[in-house]
Amino acid sequence: MKKQELVRLIAKGLRNKEIADLLNISTGTVKSHLTNISSKLQVSNRTSMLRKIVD
Repeated sequence: MKKQELVRLIAKGLRNKEIADLLNISTGTVKSHLTNISSKLQVSNRTSMLRKIVD
């Protein structure tokens, strides 16, 4: 799974369960990827994550 795909789905407003269903992965895997992305970007929520990516 590409991180870009996960971020694209977050930007569309999908919830973890919806993302997991679309990507055929568990919600735990989605959460893990989100935690990793947030850590790398040094942000604490989805909105900040998207702002940092767009900027």
